[in-house]
Amino acid sequence: MTAGLDRLRHLHAELPAALHDELNRPDPTAPFDPRATRCIVTTGIGSSAAHARFFAQVLAECLGLPARFTPTGSLGTTPISGRSRDALVVFSQGLSPNARFAFEELERWGAVVLVTAQGLSQQTGDRSRWLDALRARGVAVIDFAAPDEFGMLVRVVGPLLGFAACLSLARSLGRSAGLDVKGLSVEPDRIVRRVRGAATRLDALVSPEVIAQLHSREIVLAAAGGYGELLENLRTKVLEGMLRPMPTLWDGLEFAHGGLQQLWPLDGVLLHLSRAGRAEDDVLADALHRVVDPDRHGVIRLEAEDFGPASVFEHEALMDVLLLRWLEASDGDPTCWPAQGADGPLYDRSPPLVREGPALGRGLSVDESWEALTWPECERQLLGGNCTAVLALGSTEQHGPHLPLATDTWIAQWLSRRVVSQIPGAVQLPVLSLGCAEEHAAFPGTLSLTPATFERVVGDVLSSLAKQGFRRTFVFSAHGGNLSPLCASRDVFVRLAAPMSLTIYDDHTLLWERLARSGQEFGVSAEEQGLHAGELETSILRAFAPEFVRLDRAEPGLLVSDGTGPSLFYPSLRDHAPDGVVGDPTRADASRAEAYLEAWVEELVRFHRSRVDQ
Repeated sequence: MTAGLDRLRHLHAELPAALHDELNRPDPTAPFDPRATRCIVTTGIGSSAAHARFFAQVLAECLGLPARFTPTGSLGTTPISGRSRDALVVFSQGLSPNARFAFEELERWGAVVLVTAQGLSQQTGDRSRWLDALRARGVAVIDFAAPDEFGMLVRVVGPLLGFAACLSLARSLGRSAGLDVKGLSVEPDRIVRRVRGAATRLDALVSPEVIAQLHSREIVLAAAGGYGELLENLRTKVLEGMLRPMPTLWDGLEFAHGGLQQLWPLDGVLLHLSRAGRAEDDVLADALHRVVDPDRHGVIRLEAEDFGPASVFEHEALMDVLLLRWLEASDGDPTCWPAQGADGPLYDRSPPLVREGPALGRGLSVDESWEALTWPECERQLLGGNCTAVLALGSTEQHGPHLPLATDTWIAQWLSRRVVSQIPGAVQLPVLSLGCAEEHAAFPGTLSLTPATFERVVGDVLSSLAKQGFRRTFVFSAHGGNLSPLCASRDVFVRLAAPMSLTIYDDHTLLWERLARSGQEFGVSAEEQGLHAGELETSILRAFAPEFVRLDRAEPGLLVSDGTGPSLFYPSLRDHAPDGVVGDPTRADASRAEAYLEAWVEELVRFHRSRVDQ
């Protein structure tokens, strides 16, 4: 037995336990709202292309969502109008170099998702830098815990775990769109039993003599009822595992229009991939046995006892056993293949690291482009029950020598997108990018409204919302300087908003305590997090807009406790912090951004719900 075959056997033995764990993992948070998506485009290379095809088919056929597969090489060839309303889902188990071409033009998409295996030994080095860069640009990364299968052309564990990840992500998207996802539910123990029993079933169906004949006979696959669209990876197992020509996978109705002609003059084996209890599979089985020449053609019916998309696990397992038996009979080595070592110029092609460019908005949402909708589209959303408006307040002001003037506005935008996703029937309004920032007026670049102007602007927005039929509005600010005028004008805002109910987040002390606890989990003190342009805001910007962070200009600023805030900032922060920094931005780390935003959003949503429930 070769060392490669021994390794493949070991991985195959580990598969049931790994699949059980993957199937029992909680579904991820939906990375975008499919209701706002024109089309969900999926792509992948090699066995990951099978995942992409499977995912698109499941979304379209089981959930009725607009989805299609496209080859990675075609993504950048033709500009498509309206692609900013499309979501791209990329499948790549190992984030291989040539799979990275899918991310060349991130800014063209409304949302980008990477589904990959992160438990691999090659998580360091070049792959790690790519993952960090993609996250920093706003790509949502969905992982499944596949083992290290590098060094083998064919894989047996990663494909099944990838299909489990496909179903999990599809359920998440379906729920976010309010769809029935029962058809995508699976019974982990049932599936694992099927996978464990694949060897016994295959050995009962296929004799060693037939397996030996596969070395020289043509292999053809057939499936009925469009099921073949879910089984693309089985073709790859023949190509990459048995090193035989890629077999054709024929739909039952099309077999007479080419499949039979392809098989007829050859000595061949036809693998009929069927599912128990389906009439079209029984009809196809009968027809196949009647039309083939028994002297030259063998028909093997590999039947999955499960049904729906979950049957793919059983067929994958049956083909894995067939592959193992073939390798055992031929003393094959899955770590050796033709052109090995000579494929570098093709396989190692990779685009430049995706460092530059604007950060994505963490996924399409039905609300994020409210200002880009037409009035009939806005009307339909109001009539459809989207009656809560989320109004986030930002500011255009100095944030030290290392952060842009738009820091508070961008953070308000990222927060409001996430808040909206957790409030049923909510829409996201454009962020108000000008606020009360007189405390920063001594720094060039700051634009500030007077409290009176601020009251008029916010009041006019609230009055406009009430006239359109919104039932409630939730207002919060990502800039501390807006809080005092916001609270001072509360009575005016309530009157202008009537009959719409109004909730204003006004507990920034509790918010900073919540954020400080998050920082402490990373060993960052509240003083280092800072009240302005410190570790907190710099970490968030490093994750979501890294190209705008001048980290080489960052220096520790004034380190103070939050209790000194008002006296520190007013009348002018520059009197106390000449560089405009309160905190230590040199401690910033992009990996903390998600935890900070999650804590921030949790507090905002908690506050909103507590007021709505009263």
